Amino acid sequence: MQEKKVNILVVDDQPANIFALESILRKSGYGVISTSSGREALDKIEQEEDIAVILMDVHMPEMNGFEATEKIKQTDKGKHIPVIFVSAAYIDDDSIFQGYEAGGFDYLTKPFSPQLLRSKIEIFVKLFKKEKQIFKINRDLQYLVKQVDEMKKKIDSQEQHRKHLISQLVQFSFHNSELTQAHAEMMKKYEQVENENDLLQQQLSDFLKDLNQANQSIAILKWQVDQ
Repeated sequence: MQEKKVNILVVDDQPANIFALESILRKSGYGVISTSSGREALDKIEQEEDIAVILMDVHMPEMNGFEATEKIKQTDKGKHIPVIFVSAAYIDDDSIFQGYEAGGFDYLTKPFSPQLLRSKIEIFVKLFKKEKQIFKINRDLQYLVKQVDEMKKKIDSQEQHRKHLISQLVQFSFHNSELTQAHAEMMKKYEQVENENDLLQQQLSDFLKDLNQANQSIAILKWQVDQ
């Protein structure tokens, strides 16, 4: 998969300057977003992604480069983007110090060699790519942590379900034990009733035998009397 181009935002009110910077940057394989004022730069920062560096001209009408940079640094998307000031007019120490005070990372005075510009841009682009990699790693880690948390929740849910099943099995075994014990007691009582019934049957048989013997004795006595 082809790597997405890193964008460099060029802010300059002079078309010739923009053209010169674009030529240098595009030869190095960078994407270039050009604006002619600080206000346009603020809009582009909100609209575009992957802006690694801002090349900011200092001398511009309405809003100079220092003022534009201060406003950019007040935005969520712009506060971390490094700004390199480029100027042919404001090259004194006070101007350079003002640039750093406004939030600039570097200051190039014209004329400068294309190689110097490329080397400075390359440093910030490498930092930008590292930050993107770190962001991606952190995002992946957050995703993995979320997945782990979800797995833990599923495991906890399964464990709760397992404990519930074990509890039900214990209760079933307990009830089954109670039923078995009750059945044994009922069988014991049944056997007792059967034994009592057998005893009564035996007693009844013995009584009938005694009664029969008594009837026989009475019959003999009656016969003897009659004789």
